[in-house]
Amino acid sequence: MAEVQRQVREAQRKLSSKIRHSLWHNTILSYQLREVGFDGEDGEALYYLKQLDPLTYFEQIKAVIDPSQSLTIVELEYKAVKANHDEWTKSGKRIHFEQERAQYLADCESFRQWEAENPSERSWREKPATRRQYFLIMRTAEKLEVEKPVRLKCGEAHDWLAEHGANLRLQSEASIKHSDDHEGDSDG
Repeated sequence: MAEVQRQVREAQRKLSSKIRHSLWHNTILSYQLREVGFDGEDGEALYYLKQLDPLTYFEQIKAVIDPSQSLTIVELEYKAVKANHDEWTKSGKRIHFEQERAQYLADCESFRQWEAENPSERSWREKPATRRQYFLIMRTAEKLEVEKPVRLKCGEAHDWLAEHGANLRLQSEASIKHSDDHEGDSDG
């Protein structure tokens, strides 16, 4: 009976963690980081540090260890991030940009493949354009200094964006430098 009760508790714990709101998970996971002093401005630099291979990570942490201080790992990470903030922030942004670009290109290819495999499926074209499409149209029109269209159907928005080369920010390696200047932008 005790084993069955343990299994029930474990199943309830797993279910609870899956149905909790993502904000709860974010709060719990970030609590220790905030407690030592990290804030949102440190996010890209910390992300870079966490992406390092274990040996490089250790070397970066080792560089900030002061034998006279007894610090936790998260405190050492904070110290390392603060010591390398600007450089690591740039590197973290670049990693995020490359991931976003790879995902964008994969999404585009997946959609092209889906279209080729489903030539008779055209109902999506008649639906209203999405917020994400309008946001990207707005950014593209501003960048190209052209008039932005309004009241489009999803297919028309898709065609306009394709014709105008959107998503411009993710199209080329040259835009990586430009993306550093627009850290909070989202192409949705």
